[in-house]
Amino acid sequence: AAFGHAALKGDLASISGTVLGFAQSGGYRHVDAGAHAEALCALTGVVPEDLRLARWVATAHCPAHFVAAVRERRWIVVGVRGTHSAADILTDLNADAAPFAVGTGSGTGPDAGLLVRGTVHAGMLEAARAVVRSAAPAIASLRSELPEFETVVVGHSLGAGTAALVAALLREPWAGDQPKPAGFAAARAVE
Repeated sequence: AAFGHAALKGDLASISGTVLGFAQSGGYRHVDAGAHAEALCALTGVVPEDLRLARWVATAHCPAHFVAAVRERRWIVVGVRGTHSAADILTDLNADAAPFAVGTGSGTGPDAGLLVRGTVHAGMLEAARAVVRSAAPAIASLRSELPEFETVVVGHSLGAGTAALVAALLREPWAGDQPKPAGFAAARAVE
């Protein structure tokens, strides 16, 4: 659904269809945000007023993404689009290993003392930080409006690796959330 109009049109049904659709459309730049939002709502059943953030144009290190409430599942969904533009390819190519740590190493509860350190895909980490900066106000607004809803972060390919890191960043104490990550054809983001 994060692919918007292209997904609804069926351009993503095959690799050749994806490449041909992208080439013929010039990257879907001609499709306005309203058409992408309508496609997302048609594909997911989300009502337009529950789509709180939709950024359809990717830039280097900031993939297209959205935030929506899915009321029948009681979820706040952060969806991150996979590679679909030249800007996304630049993010993919920034594949250096970047140090990353999640957790505090202190506290109480089932994860008390948990501190995970490792390296992650530098482009995906930068993308995750950009998505969190962009999406945090919409997530916070929905969390205060719908406190019983869980936050779920999803993506495909580049979006899945980025989504995993978004979920980790949102679990930090300053973010006040405990999202569930879900990825499809996830690129390796963490080592």
